[in-house]
Amino acid sequence: TILCLASFILDLALGDFDKTIIVAFAVVVLMDVFYFTTYFIIPRWTLKKSPILNAEIKFEFYNDNFCVSSVFKHGHESIELRYPTVVKAYETPTVIYLYITKNQAYIVDKTNLEPNSVEDFKIFLKNRNIDVKS
Repeated sequence: TILCLASFILDLALGDFDKTIIVAFAVVVLMDVFYFTTYFIIPRWTLKKSPILNAEIKFEFYNDNFCVSSVFKHGHESIELRYPTVVKAYETPTVIYLYITKNQAYIVDKTNLEPNSVEDFKIFLKNRNIDVKS
């Protein structure tokens, strides 16, 4: 884009101007607009419209599996997962991420766990072959 713009300005300044430069510049500008729209505007717009954003999420942990329930404006959804589905777990000061793929995780808020049960929860996960890294 910068190279095309520099070439356009140089040709304009030198008076050596033809239709090819205008077409090339227009194509580059359209490609930039397409890129910006595709990678920045559409994802933000989609995220703002997502019904999942204001969902109430509830976790229930059992011996062999765990259940994730979401209640949002237009309905509800529930999924039951076995512990081997969790590929890794990562702890921050406020949450524990339970990754089910490389890029997708369930977020367990530590404040929703009963007092002093964060360590018990980590032991519970460890007994199911899930090491919580920090």
